[in-house]
Amino acid sequence: MDPAIDNLGRFLDKTIAELKMTDIPQNAMKSPPPLPQKPVAGGFSSQVKAMMEKARNDLAKVQSDALATVQDGLNEMTNAGTVMTNVAVTTAKNMKAEAASILADIGQISNMPPD
Repeated sequence: MDPAIDNLGRFLDKTIAELKMTDIPQNAMKSPPPLPQKPVAGGFSSQVKAMMEKARNDLAKVQSDALATVQDGLNEMTNAGTVMTNVAVTTAKNMKAEAASILADIGQISNMPPD
């Protein structure tokens, strides 16, 4: 026999024995109050309908908020892309200007008379 099953069996036997020895208070055995004989007009079904409507409205709000949050993220990504493009354009202009400056210096050196 599997030791785990054997241990479980012993545990259940012990628990059942303890429950049999426990005194149950008298008030614990009272029967529940009787159910109403007739449903109240607009009672249960209208309450369930109202709960369902509230759940739908809550879900629609959560969905709307989630979509707005995603849109905010997309806007930030678009802004990051714009900034990245601006940085790339500025860097390219600076690199071109540096290259032109280097070429100008080289041109001046090549235009110098030999020694």
